[in-house]
Amino acid sequence: MTRPKSSPFLRRLGAFLLTLLVVHAASFFLLHAARGGPFDAERQLSPEVEQALLAQYHLDEPVHQQYLRALQDLVFHFDLGPSLRYRGTDVSTLLAQSAPVSLALGASALVIALVFGIPLGLWAALRRNQWPDRGLGILTSIFLALPNFVLAGLAISLFSFSLGLLPPAGASSALHYILPAFCLGLPCAAQLARLTRTTTLETLHCPAVQAARARGVHGLPLLSRHVLQRALIPVLAFLGPAAAGILTGSLVLEQVFALPGMGAHFVQAALNRDYTLALGATLLYTAVLGLTTLLADWGISRFDPRAEALS
Repeated sequence: MTRPKSSPFLRRLGAFLLTLLVVHAASFFLLHAARGGPFDAERQLSPEVEQALLAQYHLDEPVHQQYLRALQDLVFHFDLGPSLRYRGTDVSTLLAQSAPVSLALGASALVIALVFGIPLGLWAALRRNQWPDRGLGILTSIFLALPNFVLAGLAISLFSFSLGLLPPAGASSALHYILPAFCLGLPCAAQLARLTRTTTLETLHCPAVQAARARGVHGLPLLSRHVLQRALIPVLAFLGPAAAGILTGSLVLEQVFALPGMGAHFVQAALNRDYTLALGATLLYTAVLGLTTLLADWGISRFDPRAEALS
């Protein structure tokens, strides 16, 4: 008697949850293995006060007991615990305040990457070895070579200080997100353009497209009906990790543009040994990576049903 085959989505969801638990455990023990403590920066703490603080946050317990306590709070109560630096404030509250800023910046950058990367890659493939193709190759090389913080400095110098068109820092209006979104999205757009160009060139020479050409299908109908569906499958597979890379890359840009996102909390948590806040931010980034990968897999299965059958 054959065992019933489990759903591919359920298997991926189970792997996603298991990954979260593994990242939680690894991050917890690595953070606690680092030298120093969360109260080392406090001035003139008496031994009694320091011991009381350690007891308040259960830091006087063995590490394995601290881990089991944190795991129990996470699994059964979805509680990340209190921040050790911002006393009286839960980690969940801090992340809930800062995550929308980072997610809005990442989503804007991803839209910019899609809007510029895919059309330019298609255009370059259809104009192979012509000036659009060569120009795009030079442009993508520049954006891939420049770190996003260098690109941010150049953008601020040009559009804020020289031209006075956009604000250099802050988050009080939508205008403040334009420069960081473009600085974050353009390198990803360069990667998408190169990938789209390569996959489109390969698709144009596949037997199915050649047969469509033989039947007299050309131009936009050929591109929309026969080329795009096949060419975009590798692009969709790339978008999952790319979206996570955009979000993690925003850590530096949030500091450059003074955006109150998770980047500031993550950096301060690392500097101040705020174990709970650093662990919560790491888990949130891991969750975003897993969810974007699941969405990319779902998109691939819509474009290519064979991917679902092989799962």
